[in-house]
Amino acid sequence: MPIYYDLVNRPDPENTGNPQPLYPRVVCKGTAKLGDLLVDMSSKVDEATLVRVLTALRSAVCTELMRSRRVHIEGWGSFSLRLEGRPVDEPEDIHAQSISVAGINFQPEKAFVKACRQGDIVRDSEGFRTSADCPLSEQLALLASYFVSHAELTTNEFVRLTGIRPTKARVALAELVERGYLARMGRLSATHYVRTDMPLE
Repeated sequence: MPIYYDLVNRPDPENTGNPQPLYPRVVCKGTAKLGDLLVDMSSKVDEATLVRVLTALRSAVCTELMRSRRVHIEGWGSFSLRLEGRPVDEPEDIHAQSISVAGINFQPEKAFVKACRQGDIVRDSEGFRTSADCPLSEQLALLASYFVSHAELTTNEFVRLTGIRPTKARVALAELVERGYLARMGRLSATHYVRTDMPLE
């Protein structure tokens, strides 16, 4: 099975204006959900049962992480919490109330990474696009077709639909929200978009 990639320029943090080296990045082809995983597994376990198991597992993992423990799942890898807080010069300059959980780190096992390397690396024929390559009229047509069978849209799904790079996709989505075509729902990783009453045309 192919792993699609395209080449993008490295960021230019100093804004020199000089051409930056190219590096490969995976071209996202969408988001696989639980139903897709069940098909891949050829599993006889029904989705409701698997959801209950995964929900219980997530709760157990969260419990152990909140005990300041690293969680290792055989065959997968290790999870640990990542904190954030403002930088300070002295320990007494910051308090627990101003420190929060920023996210969860995941360190995959070598065997997991090795298994993912079995795919064939193929350069994507379309590659990454910008919002200029996929004008508003085309975005609206794609969204109109998408919302016929879907109730909500994620950034990853928008990337798959339009081929726009993730960073540019967020800008394009913000513009669609500002124009009234979409409404943004949720926060952070739960962010998604729904269609408004404005016609997608």
